[in-house]
Amino acid sequence: MNYHESVRDYYEKSLWLYRRHWDNSDSLSMHFGFWEKDTRNIHQAFLNENQAVIDAGQITSAQKVLDAGCGIGGTSIYIAEKTGAKVFGVSLEPLLIRHANRNAERHNVAGLCDFLVGDYCRLPFPDGYFDIVFGIESICHCSPKILFLSEAYRILKPQGKLIIADAYLAREPENEEESQVIETFKKAYNLKEFISVKLMEDAIAEAGLVITSRQSVIHKIKQSLEVTDPLRRRVAWLMPVISRIPLETCQIIHRNYLGGASSYLGIQLGLADYFLHACRKKL
Repeated sequence: MNYHESVRDYYEKSLWLYRRHWDNSDSLSMHFGFWEKDTRNIHQAFLNENQAVIDAGQITSAQKVLDAGCGIGGTSIYIAEKTGAKVFGVSLEPLLIRHANRNAERHNVAGLCDFLVGDYCRLPFPDGYFDIVFGIESICHCSPKILFLSEAYRILKPQGKLIIADAYLAREPENEEESQVIETFKKAYNLKEFISVKLMEDAIAEAGLVITSRQSVIHKIKQSLEVTDPLRRRVAWLMPVISRIPLETCQIIHRNYLGGASSYLGIQLGLADYFLHACRKKL
């Protein structure tokens, strides 16, 4: 199984867990969400992160937008509903794209949303086609990052905007326990690399993009992990048993448990950060 196949395999097998336990039947979200001062629940946090993309890109109805790693279409659909923009979404996994297209029909924005199976590093669009390209917790799967960033540069119009919301390594691990936290996180979510924000920003510059805004928003995603931590604690005793059962369902439950637990611990230890970047294509 090559890397693309392993990413597809993770999302295909994990979708039912996201749909059941990540409150995405309405928000259609597969990301952490942003908790603001007046946020009351995780559903609202998901919508806040969607809105943050609109605000960072200043998206209008006259624009074409690409969702790079669109999942089941939640953010794309939100943008189409709120702004009237034409939104394209791309994902490696056909199952997610089928759900995304059905969700667009259910939300009455099928005419504004176009979801397709594909690789966001090799897109079937002409140069300078998009006003906005964004990725929420999806560019982490690209290695090296310059592959995606160069393709985003190609398909963006002059002065077009790239928005990225994702997690990064805040500091190098100082001992074996901390190294294991990072390795568990990478393995759980099928990441080839987990780089620092400096390395990401160096790659952004190398691709010919200028960072216009950068915000560490780790405090805004932390509560999503905190509200789900009690559930992880309640089932922790069961995980060693589940991990030994050679059934696909048990293995994916255990894998996602480890992903959530390592994410939470990585933040508690100061190993992880989360940034919202807004970038602009140079003339």
